[in-house]
Amino acid sequence: DVQAVQVLKGPQGTLFGRNTTGGAVLVYSVPPSMEFGGYGHVGNDVFSIYDPSYDHALPQRQQDIEQAKSLLKAAGHENLALNIYTSNGISAAVIPEATLFAQQASAAGVKLTVQTITATEYWSRYYKKVPLSQDNWSYQPYLIQAASELLPTAPFNETHYNSGRYNKLYNAAMRAVNVSQRTPIIHEMQSMDYQTGSLVIPYFAPMFDGTGKNVHGVLPSRVGIPLDNYNTAAFWIE
Repeated sequence: DVQAVQVLKGPQGTLFGRNTTGGAVLVYSVPPSMEFGGYGHVGNDVFSIYDPSYDHALPQRQQDIEQAKSLLKAAGHENLALNIYTSNGISAAVIPEATLFAQQASAAGVKLTVQTITATEYWSRYYKKVPLSQDNWSYQPYLIQAASELLPTAPFNETHYNSGRYNKLYNAAMRAVNVSQRTPIIHEMQSMDYQTGSLVIPYFAPMFDGTGKNVHGVLPSRVGIPLDNYNTAAFWIE
């Protein structure tokens, strides 16, 4: 975890306080990064990976540049050029994500220009108003997320998604009285997300909780929300 060590000859009173006649040893730790050390999950363009109804049988997407070029050509979008709007007011990782996405898209002939703007501008002028932008969501169960983001009545329908089939499946899932009835319906909805959905979901970030040694009852988060979904009622201090 050490990035560098610097040894300074004495005296160092000017830098490190009065009457310091000796030298100094400076130890620089490695700064925090956005690398997850193997604890994150690769996305598959379907949200709510922690939901028990998540369909892990969907094949993991693989990069296929030639297929991407073919699909763009068939859709009449060869040499596609777009802006991707982002802001560090969304989360700390989104600007590097957008930059990497633009680099990868260029291999298929798509020119993405990353437009980094202030948080105020993003949320007031661009959010839900441009063809391509970013957002960051914490975990929600699948049907709650669908109601928040993919229904025509959703308050955060960023892609303006509206599928009659998807809407009917959602209503059917909400009417299902038990898990065995509901799960196959959700899997069909997730298949639509995977095949024809409007979202690009590259990964699910892990959640790391740091507590003192005298804090007990904190369980590892299984839902991507801090402190086991803020389950503070289970914590105690000695």
